[in-house]
Amino acid sequence: MSDLAPKLPDWPYTKAKTALLRAAALVMSEQGPRAATLKNVATRAGVTEPAIFRHFPGVNGIFAALCDTLDLFHDRFDALFAEKPSGLARFEHGVRGSLDILVASPDYAYLVLHAESVFRGYPELMRRVAERRERVMGTIAAAFEEALASGELKEGSESAGVALLAGGAFAFAAIRWLERPESGDPFAAGYAAWQPIRKLLTRKR
Repeated sequence: MSDLAPKLPDWPYTKAKTALLRAAALVMSEQGPRAATLKNVATRAGVTEPAIFRHFPGVNGIFAALCDTLDLFHDRFDALFAEKPSGLARFEHGVRGSLDILVASPDYAYLVLHAESVFRGYPELMRRVAERRERVMGTIAAAFEEALASGELKEGSESAGVALLAGGAFAFAAIRWLERPESGDPFAAGYAAWQPIRKLLTRKR
């Protein structure tokens, strides 16, 4: 089985805390978020229920910590986008790197891809999740606005609409991969759906 988040830098949690976070993620991915009770998390982690309180203030503390880890993922997402100079390359490089993180850690991928379901019972955490989603879409939209301004996209292309199409293609591929890992590389599947649109909207060089 994978670690919770092996490719995320500056992981702030001890081995014991990480094991509990991973146990919660596994319980949720297997049985749904409501199954992440103190008893089920403790059983999955192989510890007693009181042992959890040495690391977190109960299940609510585990959910809060899991939500905090999404910041690490989105910080890395932003950093990947900053590594390439052009709009389309920036988008594809950022998505490729982000999906590599998820593929390396399916336990964590469930948390990222189903954050709305995971944190539905926590209004404040849901607010943070919504803000992060908006931030992701803003980063993607900015890359396509840049592509349009630089002439990578044909004049008249609607950068916001293209961003939604492209982002949706890769998101769908990632969710399909999580449900069926045997379906293969989610980036390749997402790119196969995105490529015809890319060819249609980009200028020939």
